[in-house]
Amino acid sequence: MFSRENRRRNRERLLQAAGIHQVTKDDEAFVAKLDASKNLEKRLDDARRCVYEYSLALHALSDKSASLATALAALSDDAHGDAQQALNELQTHEIKLRRTHAPAALHALQELVGAPLDGAAAGSKDVERLTKARRDKLLDCDSFAARGDERLEAARRDLQHLTASCEAAFVAFSEAVGDATARCAGALSGVVAHFHCGVADAACARCESAPSSRLATHAAAALGLCAANAAALEHGPPVAPP
Repeated sequence: MFSRENRRRNRERLLQAAGIHQVTKDDEAFVAKLDASKNLEKRLDDARRCVYEYSLALHALSDKSASLATALAALSDDAHGDAQQALNELQTHEIKLRRTHAPAALHALQELVGAPLDGAAAGSKDVERLTKARRDKLLDCDSFAARGDERLEAARRDLQHLTASCEAAFVAFSEAVGDATARCAGALSGVVAHFHCGVADAACARCESAPSSRLATHAAAALGLCAANAAALEHGPPVAPP
């Protein structure tokens, strides 16, 4: 059931939509601050979504790397001894990566990057609650003014107080997001370093200590091709053949 106040406000909205009652134009400075807060909330939501998707990508990478190593190791019976050794070492490392290394990075990502952003997002609820109360009070002012209601002056004072509360909430939300972002900037570097350095260090060690000159040659060729491709891509995407 709607309260009497809510019914009155709904009726006022209908009268304003029909052009029967005049709509008071809101303060432009306040509207600009509200729009900036909404934009900040959207950007924060985008960042939180990206953290979630990044965590999925890390998990998928470690899982698929282990699956690939296992699949190649299953072929090692038909390979030369040096390849068998290399594939067994690769499988051992990738399984360890999936079981311990990647989960450690994912837990740190959630605790030190995801959680601060989630905490900052809670401030948007205060902004939403206060701005809704202010919209209702602005509607009250229009309603009371149209009817010559004696409650108009009290509603105007309440509107001023709510405007000040909203602006304070805008500042608090912005500061919370700024603090969380600063924490995330450092923490994400640590998470990325842990995950990727753990992968890269083991891979580099396997390249440098390949069990045979033949495998070392193939590893060097792959590194050289990757470097060449990266250098070419710095100048733009590859041109498709005619």
